[in-house]
Amino acid sequence: IRDLEKAEEHYLRALELTEDSYGDAFGNLVKLYLEQQKWQDAYDLARDCMDVAKAPDGQNSPQYRMQARAIMEKLIAEGKAKD
Repeated sequence: IRDLEKAEEHYLRALELTEDSYGDAFGNLVKLYLEQQKWQDAYDLARDCMDVAKAPDGQNSPQYRMQARAIMEKLIAEGKAKD
């Protein structure tokens, strides 16, 4: 049994507690939005977290920045989200 609403609440809370800087919560929440076809939500989250997402060790993460940018570009190219 999957409770996607509860998962979304927890990921959003993790981002809130870490001022949008916890990269794993970002990655998991984007996946959840994409799975649910919440294209604009996924785009907005990627945009908001692109420059602040950090790895679990607290260091800036170019990996999350590249991942966010790729998600944004793909959603725009496919016409699923607007900038």
